[in-house]
Amino acid sequence: MTTLEKTSVTNKKVILRTDYNVPLNTSTQPPTIVSTHRIDQSLPTINHILKKNPSQLIIISHMGRPSDYTPTLSLAPIATYLQKKLSREILFTSLANLLSDRSTAPIVLLENIRFYQEETQETSSQTQFRKDLTSLGSIFINDAFGCSHRAHSSIVGIDTPIKCHGLLVEKELKYLQDIFTNNST
Repeated sequence: MTTLEKTSVTNKKVILRTDYNVPLNTSTQPPTIVSTHRIDQSLPTINHILKKNPSQLIIISHMGRPSDYTPTLSLAPIATYLQKKLSREILFTSLANLLSDRSTAPIVLLENIRFYQEETQETSSQTQFRKDLTSLGSIFINDAFGCSHRAHSSIVGIDTPIKCHGLLVEKELKYLQDIFTNNST
């Protein structure tokens, strides 16, 4: 697997898997993010990709463990936060809407991927779901270190020609390598 630094994303559609499973205060309307740490940790990867001028960046993430659509687990507050941090407009939409209208918006944040049962469960439609995710781009970047061990569709089911880790995953892998290297001496 190649590194993000060696991957050319210029004029290509990039799928980025992040881990935005952040705590929300749902007693406020709209809900507010209690801790932005996980989102902030993804910004170096997002900024690196955007500096290389992809034709489109599609961000996939999850929140919680819903069994179907659950309004309190929407990624809408994350879309608002990302727009402010990146100073760019972000299209916030569902996978179904994106597949039907094939928007060319430069940055897309998909609604909570776990609203789809095919993300976490083997279903008769899971193969098509994974093909649909794959069809969104030609490069897949996994920057969801905390989810990387899961056999979920948005982690293991996206089969683009080019795959690599994001900067956060690379940093975490280096920490692990250093721990094992330092403990073996």
